[in-house]
Amino acid sequence: MRRGRVGAAALWRRLAATDHKVIAIRFLCSGLLFLAVGGALAMVIRWQRAFPGEPVPLVGRILFAGAGGAVTPPAYTALFTSHGLIMIFFAVTPILLGGIGNYVVPLAIGARGMAVPRLTALSFWLTAAAQVTAVAALVAPAYAPSAGWTSFPPLATGDGAPGAGQTLIMVAILLAGAAATLGAIGLVTTVVARRAPGMTWLRLPLAVWGVLLASALSALFAPILVAATLLLLVDRVVGTAVFAAGQGDPILYQHLFWIFGHPEVYILILPVWGVVGDLVAFFSRRPAFWYLGSVLAMISIASMSALVYGHHMFRAGLSPMVGAGFELLTLAISAPATVLMVNWLATLWRGSLRLSTPMLFALGTIAVLGLGGLSGLFLGSITLDIYLHDTMWVVGHFHLIMAAATLMGSFAAIHFWFPKMTGRMLGERLGVAHFWGTLVGAVATFGGMLAVGYAGQPRRYYDTAGFAFLEGTRDLDRWVSWAGFALGAAQLLFFANLVWSFRRGRRAEANPWQVPTLEWSVASPPPAESFAAPPRVARGPHQLGDGEAAARLGRDWVGQWEEASAAEASGAEASGAPPASLADAVATAIYLASWSILCGGLILASVARGLPSLAMPSWPDALAVAAVAAGAAVLFLPVTRRRLAMAAVLTAIAAAAALAGILAGTESWPPGPAAAPLLVLAALHLAFVAAGGIAVLLAARRAPAPTLARWHMAAAAAIGLVLLVAGRAA
Repeated sequence: MRRGRVGAAALWRRLAATDHKVIAIRFLCSGLLFLAVGGALAMVIRWQRAFPGEPVPLVGRILFAGAGGAVTPPAYTALFTSHGLIMIFFAVTPILLGGIGNYVVPLAIGARGMAVPRLTALSFWLTAAAQVTAVAALVAPAYAPSAGWTSFPPLATGDGAPGAGQTLIMVAILLAGAAATLGAIGLVTTVVARRAPGMTWLRLPLAVWGVLLASALSALFAPILVAATLLLLVDRVVGTAVFAAGQGDPILYQHLFWIFGHPEVYILILPVWGVVGDLVAFFSRRPAFWYLGSVLAMISIASMSALVYGHHMFRAGLSPMVGAGFELLTLAISAPATVLMVNWLATLWRGSLRLSTPMLFALGTIAVLGLGGLSGLFLGSITLDIYLHDTMWVVGHFHLIMAAATLMGSFAAIHFWFPKMTGRMLGERLGVAHFWGTLVGAVATFGGMLAVGYAGQPRRYYDTAGFAFLEGTRDLDRWVSWAGFALGAAQLLFFANLVWSFRRGRRAEANPWQVPTLEWSVASPPPAESFAAPPRVARGPHQLGDGEAAARLGRDWVGQWEEASAAEASGAEASGAPPASLADAVATAIYLASWSILCGGLILASVARGLPSLAMPSWPDALAVAAVAAGAAVLFLPVTRRRLAMAAVLTAIAAAAALAGILAGTESWPPGPAAAPLLVLAALHLAFVAAGGIAVLLAARRAPAPTLARWHMAAAAAIGLVLLVAGRAA
């Protein structure tokens, strides 16, 4: 009896553990398990797309016994509904925020644990309950969930989706939303309140910034999903009519869902962006290019994330004015994302690349993000979205971001921190094979979806054979399925690598990647209280490629926890960038302001002339854009005062061209009162450009030339999208 009580007590202690590392590994394991389930459902979906009505090999007789092993139309609807919900709520979210976030964040900021550990533990058990409920929904008698992953009414009502499956999956979403909210609160509180001494905001690793911003969004918007789902569930079970047509408003649910749904994209991708930013710096052996710019870009994207949700509803009857506003905001949010992309590429430029498996997955993430981001621009335009909405183009774009990018970023993180979690290395050969299979398979699969969607193939169709206009897409659809099968097979390499390495993988060194962040200052795996005493942080997270460190320490990196050198102790900030004075900061701000006003001038010039687009620009526009591009190209070269002067001159030419465009928009001379705002802007524009050019020349004598170049390049990268926005606004 006593032995039984002791065993029960030990079991309870394990189940009630509040160590963030234990909880994170539980999140990671459960997320990977449901990743396998969701992936298996995807394979069945692709089989139906390639071979409609034919029995599914191996599992068809078990899953679809009543149909001779073939997928029926109701079963197909249940398959894509369950696949979407499982992958988003029960696989990717637990892996990224629950697993990677909860494990890495406290270690990376020098905290001994979570600020509210019981809240984090509760978030896991709520997630586990949600996952169990989701499985119950899948095996529910009569009908599985079949209202799509969005659960729009009236599809999600008792008439649209009868049976217990849809009810159970809505309960699972409620539990998952509550878990996400509690877990996010725990992560945000930990970063705000538990940072080690010296760990200022601008010394946080980019991965921590990504998790922090994603958690803030989750804490703000997951409750909206919970409220909307609860109201819909009451409509379904009790018979109220909040979202019923006629008595209520089904479009209201769409607004509530997408107010959460679009930030959810960034909840999942922001941690990936942070991980990629860190890994690119670590494996290029140089500081992250314009660290502050990356932080500001991620903050900007997080801040705008809820302001762009309306582009999902261009076909829902939005007024033209509201639709145009969402279109403008949707295209504008691409500008800070472009800054991130340029910063990653600039970090890689002339870096000493180490193509280990984490770096390969980081580079693959950048590649699929580029393809996914560009395909999304088409959906931000009302006129193009009318054609592409609810086609396979949307599915391809969505999967490039939410599947390919998030999963490749997750694999990069797992490969990077697996030695920290287990003390062993994942197999490099299997990792490389898994990377190439995933990259090629993802691009072929989801790129093929873009192609069939562009050809007009609708999404969610059980079989396209009955439609003559889709005959030309059937062969391509079958090739997409074969690529999908190859992508699924590649994931078996990852799971095999994970299991084998956990037992027999090579023992990891103390700091196998030779990187300077705090988590690598403790043993692998870390003890229960990760740090015996709070570490004192002396520098930023990317002190790499340091010549002084090489001479002093015999290696090219300096840990955040190591004592400051004499140069650092004298007041210089060791973040990988040269120290900047107040004068340098003012000069940079003036120079950046000149670029902002330049962009504004180009926009107003287009509006004043009433151009429908910038596809055929006038000569002032062409000259301005050419001068901007030339100025940026100059600064991609090694920075010297002469080249900075050339960039300033080219900027002045661009300013003059923009002024000419503004003046060309006036109908008479002297211009009337209507043109007064344009002339005021033109005068301010020229003044700021002149001041910016002088500031560049003066500041270049001191040493902030690289800093100025970073501002210049970031603005140059954004200008193409700004001009696109200008053309659409016109």
